[in-house]
Amino acid sequence: MSKNHTHVTVLGIIFAAAVQFIGIAHADQVSAKLTAEIAKVTTNYPSGYKASISTVFTSEARNVMDKITYTDNQGQELEYTIEEIRKGVVLLHSLGKDLVRLKGSDFQADRGGPLNLVFYRTFFGGDIRQAEFEFAPEGEAAWNAYTHDTGNRDHFDGLNITIYKKIGIPSGISKVSLAMGETTVRDYNPTELPAATDSLLDSIWTGPGAVWFPGL
Repeated sequence: MSKNHTHVTVLGIIFAAAVQFIGIAHADQVSAKLTAEIAKVTTNYPSGYKASISTVFTSEARNVMDKITYTDNQGQELEYTIEEIRKGVVLLHSLGKDLVRLKGSDFQADRGGPLNLVFYRTFFGGDIRQAEFEFAPEGEAAWNAYTHDTGNRDHFDGLNITIYKKIGIPSGISKVSLAMGETTVRDYNPTELPAATDSLLDSIWTGPGAVWFPGL
């Protein structure tokens, strides 16, 4: 074998090893995704349903948000970019409808902003309501959820949605509760919340949404 051929072969082995190392390093970086939970999501039906809304960060500084994820205990995981959140995303889809949606037209990666939770009060009708809250950084490494009512800004880390049923079929949302630990921060009666605005309803929503009621 010539010296040139040996030289080329050695370079090839080194290059292949480098590519493999970079690939492994990249895989480790992807698997070590920097996330932090903002709020837990629970509901009375399906029984035992639990989910989590978390942020994904662009660096260890955790001062710039890259994405928001919605993960539940049924093995469903949704991931949305900041741009998609500005346009509007689907969190939960069942009964042939986007039952719960989220949109923040002015949401920013470095400072958060207000978000509209848009949901069907009655699943088999056209009564769609909206509640407003916000995600915002707290200090240099944490993000929190807050109520966004005029004159009030209460921190919460839990979102509980109460479903009512008719003839055994889930038919609507009777209450939305915000909690901080074991303490209820705010209960919302959907009938007292404003109807979703036309601009929200005309949005082009992104994502399939997690399936809330399997089989329905």
